[in-house]
Amino acid sequence: MKKLSIVYAVRNDDFNGNFYYRFYMSLLFLEKAILSNKLKSKIEIIVVDWNSKTPFNIKKDFPKGIQKNIKLIIVRPPLLSKHK
Repeated sequence: MKKLSIVYAVRNDDFNGNFYYRFYMSLLFLEKAILSNKLKSKIEIIVVDWNSKTPFNIKKDFPKGIQKNIKLIIVRPPLLSKHK
């Protein structure tokens, strides 16, 4: 059982410019903190992608050192319209 869950609610629609870079940099910072403090077995990272134009992909878009800690949930238009 994980001791800490970190949740990111994201949407890659390029609001405010270069979202992917800013999000990736925050994950790199988090990866460094997790690995340097030996917390990998105690933390899970949940990324909820809210209908991004280009959905995220764990293998391609997230730092390798924490990929196994990440759970990616992609919310698509059918689910969004169902809960308006």
